[in-house]
Amino acid sequence: MMLSDKCEPAPPEQEYQKVTELDNIETESLLSSSDDDVYSPNHRAPVQTSKPLPPIPKRRQSLFPSISPTSRSILFKISILFSFDSFASGIATASWITYFFTTKFSLSEGTLGTLFFTTSIIAALSNLVASSISKRIGLLKTMVFTHLPSAIFLALIPLPSTVFPAVTFLVLRACTQNMDQVPRQAFLAAAILPTERTAVMGVVNVVKTLSQSGGPVVTGWLAGMQKFWIAFLVAGALKAGYDLAMLKMFLGYRSREEMEGERQRSEAAA
Repeated sequence: MMLSDKCEPAPPEQEYQKVTELDNIETESLLSSSDDDVYSPNHRAPVQTSKPLPPIPKRRQSLFPSISPTSRSILFKISILFSFDSFASGIATASWITYFFTTKFSLSEGTLGTLFFTTSIIAALSNLVASSISKRIGLLKTMVFTHLPSAIFLALIPLPSTVFPAVTFLVLRACTQNMDQVPRQAFLAAAILPTERTAVMGVVNVVKTLSQSGGPVVTGWLAGMQKFWIAFLVAGALKAGYDLAMLKMFLGYRSREEMEGERQRSEAAA
């Protein structure tokens, strides 16, 4: 949040110099001699002297980033939605899932290590598929349609009484668990101004981190009451609600690049 202006693109100095030169020309013309003096025989044209340009005014240094009203509205909506998703991720962290399989099914340490190694590899490879899907159905639909099944499988993990179905749900969740991350970052970058991306993403990351920190407290409280299974249901419901809310709020939303491309195509066709 407390980033300097050096993280954003520099202001266009050439445009500022052009505007300043035009102002100087207008000022000299107003302060020049009258029409009678111009047409008199003793009149001499003023000597053109270049004046040094005033320095570019610096923006006031602020502790918090400056965000335009348009980006601020999008940031407010996305921060609320991302906070629910991050809070749900904090409820069902990998450490709590490991504790669940250890206490309920008494899996050995070697089996747990192999299980989570496999799910991590699957989750990493799924990011490669997300790029191809987003080109066909768009960023928003890729985020929702890949993340929603993951939320459902997360809620189903504590329901089986045997280990095999629970492990199956865990592996199925890993198949689409991280497929929304790359489209999410691309969608956020396209929805805001290029000069505000660093500041907005910094604010979003702070909100996500703070929200996720409260999840383990809820899980620990439920585990102490011998109702650990409720944590998975709550986490899955929150993540599913996040997906549906994203689809409702931003379905049909067009980024600035898309609108500019449509405008150029319409001008070319005309």
